[in-house]
Amino acid sequence: MFPAQYDDLQIMSHAVVGFPSLEENEKAIAGLAEAGVKLIELQVPFSDPVADGHTLVNACYEALKHGGSVQATLDLATRVCARHPEVTFVLMSYLNPLYRFGLEDLFKQAAAAGIKGMIVPDWPVEEIEPWLPRLDALGLAPILMVTPNTAPERVEKITRASRGMIYVVSRMGVTGHETHWGENFQNYIAEIRKHTDLPLAVGFGVRIRAPALGPAPLDSSPAGHGAAARGMLSRWSGPCARRFVCSAVPCSPSRSRSRRAAY
Repeated sequence: MFPAQYDDLQIMSHAVVGFPSLEENEKAIAGLAEAGVKLIELQVPFSDPVADGHTLVNACYEALKHGGSVQATLDLATRVCARHPEVTFVLMSYLNPLYRFGLEDLFKQAAAAGIKGMIVPDWPVEEIEPWLPRLDALGLAPILMVTPNTAPERVEKITRASRGMIYVVSRMGVTGHETHWGENFQNYIAEIRKHTDLPLAVGFGVRIRAPALGPAPLDSSPAGHGAAARGMLSRWSGPCARRFVCSAVPCSPSRSRSRRAAY
């Protein structure tokens, strides 16, 4: 399930469903699970992923050509949730594909597949709130986003509606560009902590060996050890996934054997 607030720092990784292929998705997820990743986003590819940089835009484009879709994501989730019960899988998508699929049907199928949470960047909290009783009943956690320019009163509203954890967008802009950590980030985390005790998942620009993966900045901020750092791969294979994780956080010897792989 989701980490508790003071659990050790974790990696939350990411797969664009259909990139480079559905078969390779399963191999990469197996590699991530073997390396000890406990949180994995399954992203529904979309033609206009407005929060994403060129790496994920290109991945979405290729995934759509290779069969990536809402249904393909749900089918993949059914397989990987059963195969890796130690991993918490979260569905990530923009709203358009989900709305077209049908929200009620989506929620039921996602819960049945074993999905535990949902990240939908362009779904406003006001539109999520009416669905909260249904999502709670199904055990689907809406994971809402807070950004550096979110007003304090809106942060409070977002944190009240969120379940499981809060997705903290580390900086302005799109995914992929490296984030520079410093005092402003510390203050940003402190402001969010005024409104919630939920774990914080920090995303956008988290790189291998980034300071957010320890010892700073999160160890010395009010986020404590409850934050989950999100890592992304632009090329997928099981060995590549293992090497990526082991370069970001310590792996056990059985998990960190050297293998030939290209990123």
